[in-house]
Amino acid sequence: MGAKLILSPCAWAVPPDFAGPYGQLWRDSYGPPAREFRLTIAGCSNTGPVSAGEWAGWQCIGHSLVTGPDGGILGQAAYGVEQLLLIEVPM
Repeated sequence: MGAKLILSPCAWAVPPDFAGPYGQLWRDSYGPPAREFRLTIAGCSNTGPVSAGEWAGWQCIGHSLVTGPDGGILGQAAYGVEQLLLIEVPM
């Protein structure tokens, strides 16, 4: 008995001068526990500028991710744009 699905609401953000590819941090964070515990992890991030607080000026980049029980990517949203995905997950 245990979880088969973890929902992870997030606000992944990058600094104003960010120019590199993005996504490895997500895969490194979600792939190993998904594989180890044989579960699906769905990370959903918002998009748009951060206007106040410690991260003011940063940009939330979306790029939401669903990782399957084998640690592989079941689906991933685009970088920097609002997007709605429908991803079938194993249960």
